[in-house]
Amino acid sequence: KEIDKEKEVVKTHIRTLRNAARKAIEAHDKEPGISEDMLEATKEALEDIVKKKGLLIEELATKKQKEVRGN
Repeated sequence: KEIDKEKEVVKTHIRTLRNAARKAIEAHDKEPGISEDMLEATKEALEDIVKKKGLLIEELATKKQKEVRGN
């Protein structure tokens, strides 16, 4: 149960960081030289990173749970 709690805490932190990063990206919306395509590509790259980190967290939590159970 503790592993699941910690996993959720980490996921919450990642979502908070993602939201802050999205706001920072969107803050550049009206700057000259930055196209909408660039902004969307950056947002997609951010989502890819977040997704990969989420999968890594799940993998590490599962591994640790197996380790704790002795499997």
